Amino acid sequence: MQPGIALVTGGAAGIGRAVTQRLIEDGYQLVVIDTQPAQLPDAVAFVQGDQREESAWQAALAASLERFGAAPSALVLNAAMGGAGVVGDIETVSLERWREVFDVNVTGSVLGLRACLPAMVAAGSGSIVLMASVDAFLAEQGAVAYACSKATLLQLGRCVAVDYARRGVRVNVVCPGIVDTPGFRAHLSTASDPQRFEDYRTQRTPIARFLAPAEVAGVVSFLLGDDASGMTGSAVVVDGGLTASYDFRSGEEGA
Repeated sequence: MQPGIALVTGGAAGIGRAVTQRLIEDGYQLVVIDTQPAQLPDAVAFVQGDQREESAWQAALAASLERFGAAPSALVLNAAMGGAGVVGDIETVSLERWREVFDVNVTGSVLGLRACLPAMVAAGSGSIVLMASVDAFLAEQGAVAYACSKATLLQLGRCVAVDYARRGVRVNVVCPGIVDTPGFRAHLSTASDPQRFEDYRTQRTPIARFLAPAEVAGVVSFLLGDDASGMTGSAVVVDGGLTASYDFRSGEEGA
């Protein structure tokens, strides 16, 4: 099947920017929502807005109809809040920040699903990818708000996949590990010794490097496409082997 129209949130930077670029290469027509101004190809319909607001979704659907003549047939819910702004444990993260993380990461995704699913159901087909994290499965120190929101996204994806499986819509969840993005760099900056923290995180990963955003984008591309037609409700981990073992030793530590 020829790629159709894809809507990507948070497409201005990081993983979202890589997803946008990959889907353009795949032949999709693109609508992008982001809170920040973006320098994207002219062929992309860009909506500067906040996914927590229904008006942003209304504007994105209107842009899709105006530019491409139809509603999106693919949806990538990538925009998220995390990183340096929400570091802390359950006592030190403010309730304001906790609510904001869930509002962006979860409620924003719910609004996107509610906006885009009706047209997909009417067409009898559609493909959706939610961007979670390995933190959806495992706890990370100082990331309670982020991790809990990503765990909720994982379950949201599964629930929607089951509810819409016989209506022609597939829903899958991508769970990246450590990806070298501006958001992760901001998170590193909160450490007392950022370089030491970066070195530790690098060595903790079996492939001994952080993932590039394009490596995650390639998995998103696959899940949206026909080669993944048998997949719905799946959680795909892209983490360089990070969660394959409870510990990883390079050999330099001794026996």
